[in-house]
Amino acid sequence: MLTATFERITFLPSKTKHLSGGKSAMPDAIKYDIFKSDETKVLLRVEGVEGLERAMNRIDEIAANDPTSDYFLYCAEVGKVIRRLQRTSPSADSLADEAPSKKAG
Repeated sequence: MLTATFERITFLPSKTKHLSGGKSAMPDAIKYDIFKSDETKVLLRVEGVEGLERAMNRIDEIAANDPTSDYFLYCAEVGKVIRRLQRTSPSADSLADEAPSKKAG
């Protein structure tokens, strides 16, 4: 069984965006999008989650169940990737390619 490990990189927004009326947007009111990039480097949206804490927990859950992809937590309100879970262990395909081949003889 192949087990992948992830490198956690977190980027938190430096400023809180303001909503109309001068009120600050609370992290629990902000919606975050979770994207994944697999071995083919195609970026797919997985789901949207409200609240920073819930989004952080959810991206951990999703990544734990699919170790073959990289994951990104994106906040459209600040226009930044908030967190990236990058697969650091090799995929099953790359391990098979690196296996020594036996010579006939």
